[in-house]
Amino acid sequence: MIVTIIGYRDDGVAVVDRGIYVVGRYMILTDKPVQKFSEHIRDPDAILELKGISDMILRLGLGVSWRSSAARASTKELLEEFDGLRKTLQAISEKAR
Repeated sequence: MIVTIIGYRDDGVAVVDRGIYVVGRYMILTDKPVQKFSEHIRDPDAILELKGISDMILRLGLGVSWRSSAARASTKELLEEFDGLRKTLQAISEKAR
């Protein structure tokens, strides 16, 4: 089973979730088809743009958690980061197999 440490409890014990998470500046890409937004992203136009990119990511069977910095990034920056994170995720998946 593949898990990723996603945080720590107050007593220092690791909190894990099943799957692979790859953290970038604007997003966290995962091998589970989920879509999440930082609570700090409130601009409706930014949310709409990010949802469009999320749809593309979800169609590939991947998931994304948008970080607050994504609201200020250009579409080009977001897509470039996605491409790099996707390659990293694929490499990790291959090694895990």
